[in-house]
Amino acid sequence: MSELITGQKRSARCTEFTEADVGRDVTVMGWVDTRRDMGKIIFVDLRDRSGIIQVVIDDRVSAEDFEKASHIKNEYVISVEGVVNKREDSKVNPKLKTGTIEVIAKSVRIL
Repeated sequence: MSELITGQKRSARCTEFTEADVGRDVTVMGWVDTRRDMGKIIFVDLRDRSGIIQVVIDDRVSAEDFEKASHIKNEYVISVEGVVNKREDSKVNPKLKTGTIEVIAKSVRIL
């Protein structure tokens, strides 16, 4: 089930994204710190050496990518192509440097 990293390059480290990047297409890579499966939506806290950013995987990805994401476990290394999105005020996480933003996944690779 693992894939190669061929053709992909990280846009920046996880905590280098800010609200100024909202709407930007990005590629993030790192370890799965935690995964929360809510049925039709999966939240992944993606970690690299800079810190954590939340990734949202929902019906905007292909059925194949959603199936892959449903098998992700902690410490898996993944690559996500997506769009930086501003979180709703009620969902801001003040404990994270990237707590006001998240990446909405368009595709997921397990590396």
